[in-house]
Amino acid sequence: MFRRSALAISAALALASSAGATPLRMEYCVEPIPGGGFKYTFKLILDNNDNSWAAGQGFGWIIFGDQQSAASPLDPFTGDPSYLPIGPFTQYQGSGGGHNGPTLGPVVQGPPNFPPNLWIPNAIGDSLTWGGTSPNNLPQGQMLWSNLMAGGGGNFANWEVATLVTTCGGGPAPCYANCDGSTTPPILNVNDFICFQNLFAAGDPAANCDASTNAPILNVNDFTCFLNAFAAGCT
Repeated sequence: MFRRSALAISAALALASSAGATPLRMEYCVEPIPGGGFKYTFKLILDNNDNSWAAGQGFGWIIFGDQQSAASPLDPFTGDPSYLPIGPFTQYQGSGGGHNGPTLGPVVQGPPNFPPNLWIPNAIGDSLTWGGTSPNNLPQGQMLWSNLMAGGGGNFANWEVATLVTTCGGGPAPCYANCDGSTTPPILNVNDFICFQNLFAAGDPAANCDASTNAPILNVNDFTCFLNAFAAGCT
């Protein structure tokens, strides 16, 4: 579960005073939850896109849905405990102050009292994966992330833009046909039509079957998307 922690943001800001190059990339995907809300899956990848990585570098105090001096657009976020531990991180926490957002923790700031809590990838392609839910849907460009601690010569990331991907964890795209989330055969039936119609009429983002970000987000294309998924037997 998500727990907000009072963290010493000012100390981190002194270390990560400006956005810079980072060898890490964050991806995320979003799946509507029947009845409202969104399921998120995140992946932090060492891709060495800036050629700055060297063995032994570590990265910590990882914030996602980060917002400068304002509430995180993911709030309230509930972390999925089934992903724990996430590398060296065993909790979902939160950061507040200059940086605001759900945080992989515990955050240990390091010397002089403790060694810092850092993810130390071994090779290019190594990654961390986690997830959770939020009532809010963040389109491309609005999901920012930071890591406010680094070691071994690693770089800090400060409000980097995460990349929205269309599939989660390499699996299939979300199925919108099973609107009511039924697991009892026949899984797809008239109840799914009623569910989708109700969501659409209410303007619920969960009816955004075609994942459009252009206003109006809900339109006839979403009905077509739903019908195609239903006809294909997507469950």
